[in-house]
Amino acid sequence: MPTARVSRHELAASLKSRREELVALWLDLGDQGPFYDAAPTDPATRRDLVEGYLRPLARLLADSIEGSALHRSLYLDMRVFHLQDHSPADRPAVIGAHLTTELEAIASLVGYPHAREALQELHRPLLLEPSPDAQRLLMIGDCIMSETRLFLQTAYTSEAGLQTTHVNFHADHRGFRADEVLAQIERTRPTLIGLSLFSHNATPGWVALRLDTQRGLSRAAMRKRATGLLDSLREAVAVIRTATDAPIIVHSPAAVPLSRKEFYRPGIGIKRLVREMNTQLNEFVNASENVLLLDEAEIAQSLGGRRSAGGRVLAAQYRPAWIHPLRMGPALAEKYADVLASVNMVVAAKALLVDFDNTLWDGVMADGPVVHHREEQELLRELRRAGVLLIALSKNDPANIRWDEMALKPDDFVLHKISWRPKPEAVAEAIQELDLAAGAFILLDDNPAERALVEENVVGVRALDPADPFAWRTLRRWLAMPSTKRTPEAMKRTEIYREAAERRRAMGEVQDYGEMLATLKLRADIRQAQDTDLERVLELVQRTNQFNTTTRRRHRAELRELMLSQDHDVVVASMRDRFGALGVVAVVIVDRSVPGVAEIDSFVMSCRAMGFGLEYLLLTHLTTQQPDSEWRGCFVPTDRNAPAAGMYDSAGFRQDDGSVRLWTLASDAARPQRPAWFD
Repeated sequence: MPTARVSRHELAASLKSRREELVALWLDLGDQGPFYDAAPTDPATRRDLVEGYLRPLARLLADSIEGSALHRSLYLDMRVFHLQDHSPADRPAVIGAHLTTELEAIASLVGYPHAREALQELHRPLLLEPSPDAQRLLMIGDCIMSETRLFLQTAYTSEAGLQTTHVNFHADHRGFRADEVLAQIERTRPTLIGLSLFSHNATPGWVALRLDTQRGLSRAAMRKRATGLLDSLREAVAVIRTATDAPIIVHSPAAVPLSRKEFYRPGIGIKRLVREMNTQLNEFVNASENVLLLDEAEIAQSLGGRRSAGGRVLAAQYRPAWIHPLRMGPALAEKYADVLASVNMVVAAKALLVDFDNTLWDGVMADGPVVHHREEQELLRELRRAGVLLIALSKNDPANIRWDEMALKPDDFVLHKISWRPKPEAVAEAIQELDLAAGAFILLDDNPAERALVEENVVGVRALDPADPFAWRTLRRWLAMPSTKRTPEAMKRTEIYREAAERRRAMGEVQDYGEMLATLKLRADIRQAQDTDLERVLELVQRTNQFNTTTRRRHRAELRELMLSQDHDVVVASMRDRFGALGVVAVVIVDRSVPGVAEIDSFVMSCRAMGFGLEYLLLTHLTTQQPDSEWRGCFVPTDRNAPAAGMYDSAGFRQDDGSVRLWTLASDAARPQRPAWFD
């Protein structure tokens, strides 16, 4: 037996020569092998697993030792094939529980004492804990999603990383299952969802329509059945929407063939079917919120057509494998990586700092005529109507701006920072006036020096280059994010924040706190939430981080159920002052299921209402409405909700057994004081 360190070539050669022995070893290991806790026992299932999983996996393991990054990516992806029911955060622990035993057994099989080190190096990525800042992608569909997931490992390069989970189905096995999808949404809390019901052999209805079209089907019959399939997509999206507002990437079909037999079937009817499906899908996506379209037919065409897109990436010896990457896979992964990069940029953003010259138009307005970018200006107006705050940030003389030429108007901007001051100084001032975190701001500026100065001196602000098409793709995709909604509240957001900035400036002129707040002539309306409040309550619960006692992110269906519950109160508070109305700015969920006890499940307040004492007015109102109850509250600290940390203490609640999380106001204790400055 050799004693020197084994070379990768020697180890790969030994693994190749012992492939069948390796398959037998894995079968003997049972749930201590690559099946984890799902080792097969049924003979027919074992035969299928050997052909479709273990033999290709054994070949891939050998090729991964000395092969390309693609071989390694495919091998590692297949190693988590049976772990899709586990959240990405749990997978390293499941794998690590027995990987050492497996690798030692493989090293013993090949007969090299140092083989274990090379095997450990190969498998190390499987043991890495995902970053808490990683994007979470839920992929719903057939093997097209397996291909996309595989190539995303190299296509998406964010430092925070990516967690992927796949709800896999196909026409021969099962179609879309609502219960399975909802369980994965609850488990993984995705930031982005991919949904493909019309790729390859995803659903029985799609497969049947594709085959009937190839045999000959009238256009009227095709259109009618295509409409029926689109109804199933609408139902799937509606199911997902009951659990999450995460943006959904909907795939349109390309009918890429999976077999050589399909290559030679007549294609005219299929092309007509693809066009019909895409037409209806475009109409659906354009009428839907938080939904993006991924055009598989367009991608296939860019690859040379359906047949070319269906070509295999790896050699024919991998053909029996369940995961069989096609040329379509890398192209789809690039599209997903681009969308994920956009999500990463705007998911926490609320405001856009907008440069003018050579950003909104070509040229310098002070020097004469310019060529306006009308479409881009209209996009920014659309973002403003969807609730994004626009800040004019231009090194210029305000008198030089010819507003009458622009699609954007002065009132579209919450703040005007048009001056010759350094931009980092103007940005820092805007952050202070709007009372938002720096991470809520994105800068759109053509000057690389200005972008660098702002990013380096105002940490948290991220910048986009308007000369890069990615910038405008990202801004358009922002309209499909949960942070943008076409609601009355969103349309008023610019006005509300502009009034808030004026309010802070006015308050800064008065020294006494009570006197200062009294000048605002504050008024509040506290009431039970109504159906018309649901969207705003959902927005507060899902988006508020700073004044949020428990940060429980409930979805729409949960909130509706709580609003109808006899054992719960969902109370909202709106506020106004002499500058205008702030709208609904707080929601409190109270659990009354235990007799004699009222427990504050969640206390959430918008950052624009912070500092006015509204939380104490709310607590006074609630506790005096039920004076004989013992009141309990819970505070769960996070890295961002420190502003809510002292509320219960200041309101007279007492710590429960010294816990910083549990607070109690006894039934005979004095109720919180009503702030005197509220009218």
